[in-house]
Amino acid sequence: MKGADVPVRLLLVEDSENDAMLLLRELRRGGYEPVYERVYTPEEMERALGDAAVRGEPFEVVISDYYMPRFRAPDALELLRGLGYDVPFIVVSGKIGEDAAVGIMKAGANDYLTKENMARLCPAIARELKEAGVRRERTRAEEALARSEIRFRRLVEQAADAMFVHDLAGNLVDVNHQACESLGYSREELLGMTVADVEVGIPPEAFRGLWDHLSSGAPLTLEGVHRRKDGTTFPVEVRVGVFESGEQMLYLGLARDVTERREAERKVREAEDRYRTLVEQIPAVTYVQRPTGDKRVTYVSPQVESVLGYPADRELLDGDHWINIMHPDDRERVLAEDRRTDQTGEPFRSEYRQFARDGRMVWIRDEAVLVRDGEGNPLYWQGIQYDITDGKLAEEGLRRSEERYRTFIAQSTEGIWCFEFEVPLPTDLSDDEQLDHLYRHAYLAECNDTMARMYGFGSASEIVGARIRDLLPRSEPQNVEFLRAATLAGYRITDGETRELDRDGNARVIVNNLTGIVEDGHVVRVWGTQRDVTEQKEAEDQLIRLASFPELNPNPIIETSVAGEPTYLNPVAQAHFPDLRSLGAGHPALANLEEANQRVWSSGGRPFVREVEVGGRFYQQTVSRTPESGFLRIYGVDVTKRRRAEDALRESEERFRSLVQNASDIIIVLDGDGTIVYESPAVERVLGYTQEERIGVGAFDLIHPEDRARVAEVFSEHRDRPGPFPTVEYRV
Repeated sequence: MKGADVPVRLLLVEDSENDAMLLLRELRRGGYEPVYERVYTPEEMERALGDAAVRGEPFEVVISDYYMPRFRAPDALELLRGLGYDVPFIVVSGKIGEDAAVGIMKAGANDYLTKENMARLCPAIARELKEAGVRRERTRAEEALARSEIRFRRLVEQAADAMFVHDLAGNLVDVNHQACESLGYSREELLGMTVADVEVGIPPEAFRGLWDHLSSGAPLTLEGVHRRKDGTTFPVEVRVGVFESGEQMLYLGLARDVTERREAERKVREAEDRYRTLVEQIPAVTYVQRPTGDKRVTYVSPQVESVLGYPADRELLDGDHWINIMHPDDRERVLAEDRRTDQTGEPFRSEYRQFARDGRMVWIRDEAVLVRDGEGNPLYWQGIQYDITDGKLAEEGLRRSEERYRTFIAQSTEGIWCFEFEVPLPTDLSDDEQLDHLYRHAYLAECNDTMARMYGFGSASEIVGARIRDLLPRSEPQNVEFLRAATLAGYRITDGETRELDRDGNARVIVNNLTGIVEDGHVVRVWGTQRDVTEQKEAEDQLIRLASFPELNPNPIIETSVAGEPTYLNPVAQAHFPDLRSLGAGHPALANLEEANQRVWSSGGRPFVREVEVGGRFYQQTVSRTPESGFLRIYGVDVTKRRRAEDALRESEERFRSLVQNASDIIIVLDGDGTIVYESPAVERVLGYTQEERIGVGAFDLIHPEDRARVAEVFSEHRDRPGPFPTVEYRV
C-alpha cells in the first residue's frame, strides 16, 4: 500500500496497552492511519459501539485479543453480532489451541492471526474492508429492489387496465386487481385458467401466430372480446408484449374495456347521418377533417360550390386544395395556427382570403373544434366556413367565440399555459444569451387549473407569476436542452420532455408543446400545452421488474392477518410449513401474532426480528406490516445450522475450560512480551499466588536470578517460531 495513509476507524478489544501500541504501529507501517478506541470489558465495548453509531462514524473493523481478564474474543464477537453490527472481526492473539482457533472462526470471526506473525494484519484488514463494502452495496441494492418491487406491485394493482401475464402455453401466471374486477373471478380462479378461457374473440388456432410475432420483441395491439364469469362478453383493446423472467419467456397483456368507445363510435356514425342532413340545409360550408396524419377532409357540404365555385369532391380528392387557393399573404399565418391547434387541441379559428373558381377573392371565416370520445381521445375536427366578404360577424358573435375558447382552456385535460417576459426577448441574440434572458425575465402569465394541479396547487391563481427558473431548474440538463431547442426551432416545439419540480420539490416528467409569439423581432409570449407523464415513465421503468421476487426467494415468506389467517405463502414457505394454512395461528411459525402486531405498531411500523422453532428447526423471522392491507409480512431465514454450530462451540469451550481449570500442572498463557495473560488455578496450590495476582505480571519475575537470563534467552529464541517450546527447567 503506497501513497497517502488510509484512515480506518478501529475498535481494539485489548487489555494490554503495549500490545495495542505494537498493533497500531504495524497498521501505520502498512499504510493505515488508525482512528481507534481501546476497550477490554463488555460494558466498554457496547458503549464504544453505541457512541460511534450516534456520531455517525461507526467502526470499520474490530480487532480483538483472545484472552483478557474479564473478556474473551468469543464473547466480544457474540456481543458485536448480537447488537447487529456487520463489522469485520479479526482475532489477533498469542498462541491458542487449535480447537479455540477453529471455534472462533466457525463462530463468525473473519480472520485469526497470532501476535507472533503480524505480517498478515494489513492484508487481512484490506480484504475485510473490501468485502464489507461489497456486502453493504449488496444490501443497499437488495433493499432498493424490494422497495421498487413494492412500488411496482402497488402501481400494477391500482392500474385502470386489466393486466394478464401468461406463459407460452397460455397459462395465466399473474393478474392484477382490475383483471379480477372486470371478469368477476377471484385471483386464485384466474391463475388456474388459460388465455383461451378469457379471450373468446380470437380463435385459439390464431394464438400460435401471435406468440411467434411477439417473440421478435415487437409489441402488438389487438382487438378482442373477453368473457366474464357470468358468461357476458365485452370488447377490449389489448396491448401485448413479451419479457423474460428468469429462464422463462412470459407475455404481458394490458386489456382496456372499450365498450364505451365502441358505443361512442356507433353514436358518432348515427350523428353523422343526422348531421349530414342538417348541415346541407344551412347557409355555410361545413366539413369534417381527420385529426392526425394527412388530415384529409372526409366530408364537405355542397354549399362550398355556391361560395367558391368548386364542387365538393374537389376538396375530398385534393387534401391541399384549400391551401393552394389561399391568398399567399395569409398562408403562413393560417398554417401556423393550424399547426398550433393540432398540438394543443384548441379550437381552430382564422380569417383568410381565398380565390374563387372565377377569380373572385372571398373572405372566409373558418372555425373548427376537435370532437373527442368519452375517454378524451380525438375523433375528428368539425368545422364551418362562413363567407364574410360582405362584412364581419357582429361583436356579439366574436364575444361568444372567445367565451367558447376560454371554456375549452378551463376544461382541457392538458395543462395549457402562457409565459410572458418582463423585457421582450430579442430573437437576434445568441442561443446562450436567449437562455439567460428566459431564466431572468420569463414568468407564468396565464395557465389553466389543470396545469396548476400538476404542480400541487389547487388553482391557477396560486401558481401564476411563478418564474420559469422555479419550474424548469437550470441544474437539470434536459430542461436547458429543451429551451435551447426551442430557440433553435423559432420557439415551436412538439412533445419536448422536461424535468420539473412541483411545490413540494418532487420531480415531475412533463411533455410540452409550445409556440412563441414574435412581434417586431421580439418574443413577447410563449403559448404551450403540457402533459404530466411521470407515472407513465415510472411504469415503463418498472415493467421489466414484474413482481416475481417473492416467488423466487429461497427463504419462506408469509403474509397473514393478525388472527392467523394466511393470505400469501411463497413456494418455499409452502414447502417448509405444509400445514400452516390448516393450523393458522396454532402453527409455531405464527406464534404470538398479537404481540408481534403490537410491537410493530408501537415502533412506528418498523420491522423487528425474532426467532421461532418449528419441528426441531430454528427460523429467524423479520416481521413487518404491509402498508396496503395492514397484514403482517414474515420473512424467515432457516438458522438451524448456525444454532447447532453455536451449541457445539459452547460445549467445546466448556470441555476446554474444565480441562484447564482442573489440571494439576500450572498452565500459563503469555503475550509476546512475556507478560502473563492467563494462569490456571493450580498456581495457587503450587506457588501460593491467586490467579488475579499473576495476571499482567512478567513471567520471568519469579524465576531464580541465576536461571532468569537462560530462560529469557530460550523464550526470545523460540517466540516467533512455529511449533512447541523446548522443555526448560528452572527454579522459582
